Amino acid sequence: MSLLTDFIKQRRAGLNEFIQNLVRYPELYNHPDVRAFLQMDSPKHQSDPSEDEDERSTQKVVRGIVSF
Repeated sequence: MSLLTDFIKQRRAGLNEFIQNLVRYPELYNHPDVRAFLQMDSPKHQSDPSEDEDERSTQKVVRGIVSF
């Protein structure tokens, strides 16, 4: 893999970990800025088959917040 691909995978994994930690605290994930950043109030999107597992995992976390 290229350095750029590795970098993107690391950043994606870091963002996924951050979001999973964030959703443990209702006072944080209910904050309007967080909801806007995660697009929690927009219509749910269908998974795209071209997405990799990290993207699908992050989307599942965000969808779980919306239905929480």
